[in-house]
Amino acid sequence: KPKHNGSLWPPGFLYLHAGGIQAELVEAGHLPELEPLLVPTTVLGACYYEHEGQVNPFALMWAYVQQAKKHRLTVHLGTKVTRFATRNNRIQGVITNKGKFNAATVVLCTGAWTPIIGRMLGQDWDIPHVHGQALVTEAAPYLRLQNHIASAAFFEAAHNEEESSDDENAVLAISQTAEGHFLLGEATMNTDDLGSASTPAGQTVIANLAARHFPSLRSLSTLRGWAAPVAFTHDGLPFLGPVDGIDGLILATAFKSTVIVTPLVGKIVTDLVVNGYTNIDIAPFSPDR
Repeated sequence: KPKHNGSLWPPGFLYLHAGGIQAELVEAGHLPELEPLLVPTTVLGACYYEHEGQVNPFALMWAYVQQAKKHRLTVHLGTKVTRFATRNNRIQGVITNKGKFNAATVVLCTGAWTPIIGRMLGQDWDIPHVHGQALVTEAAPYLRLQNHIASAAFFEAAHNEEESSDDENAVLAISQTAEGHFLLGEATMNTDDLGSASTPAGQTVIANLAARHFPSLRSLSTLRGWAAPVAFTHDGLPFLGPVDGIDGLILATAFKSTVIVTPLVGKIVTDLVVNGYTNIDIAPFSPDR
């Protein structure tokens, strides 16, 4: 079992353990037992949880859509919202470039675009965003990553306006697909741009950071890079719940590590739509806080 020094445990461990996640802090010298590809001298130590898993976001989203279609979900791609239909401060529907969609409830899961949409309703939600980038390498099944790797900065600074800058900088996040491709991230930069174009500077800082910690990846070729505007909030909490003053409007946006919380968010939003309430305390996430 990897050794750790209990005196080095950060306060965050108390929250993990309180939630039933028995993570431990492993000193750098013992990390090769857990992750042979990592150069241990490049880090001070690591938070390790042996039951942590990984999910393919494309497969998960596809499964959601296919199951939802069995319950009469319809998907309208390329449909731009132009305004909302309201009456007496209640949502009546959505007006789009493809016509009107009547709806007693509208859920905004719109990420970095949420402030723009909110202004159509007279709302001024403080949801900034950074330009986030990542890349994927060729398959290398002969190099096997044993864990999903993320630096503390990935959770504390990557999607943070104060920690990001107007220049490209990167925080470490690495995982590997079942086929052997390495997924490397993440470069972030403050911007008002909502585009999805990757940049040479962003791709370079990601590659250099990954190679510093995992030099065996230097020989791999990059297949592609991608980018997206990543929404966040100043207090690190999402906007989740009804909007005061606009009956029938629900926000579910600006999450951290979005994919893994989708089952819980889906349950909460379903409760709000069907029952008008949820038994889960979402007051800290109120869009009106």
